[in-house]
Amino acid sequence: MLTIVTMSDLDTRLRALRSAAGLSARELDALVGLGAGHTSMIETGRRKNIERGTARGLASVLGCTVGWLLEGEGAPPTPSQVQAAVERARRARDPNAVADEAEEATGPVVCPPVDDLEDLRPSMTGTDGR
Repeated sequence: MLTIVTMSDLDTRLRALRSAAGLSARELDALVGLGAGHTSMIETGRRKNIERGTARGLASVLGCTVGWLLEGEGAPPTPSQVQAAVERARRARDPNAVADEAEEATGPVVCPPVDDLEDLRPSMTGTDGR
């Protein structure tokens, strides 16, 4: 079970959420659109101040509020919220994953042969047959 209510530091909260989500720091960087090593620098305390946009991106991918991530304000996200947010971020990053999942659920899309399309084309002749 994820117990993160008492975490007092951004680096601790970030590391706990990332670990709960099963993400590497590198994958989190990619999902948020950060440069390689950015998450690691925050988690190790080498980057104390982060930009608001970075905080919003991290919070969105990890399923928490910016206030909770930065200051520990409010309730922490549940593990299912974290997992759902990460999956949304993965799908947003790779639109083909959504198409692949849809195909797995419904089967491949089958297009009719070209000859069958003749019936679907509008008539190029007028009503008098010309």
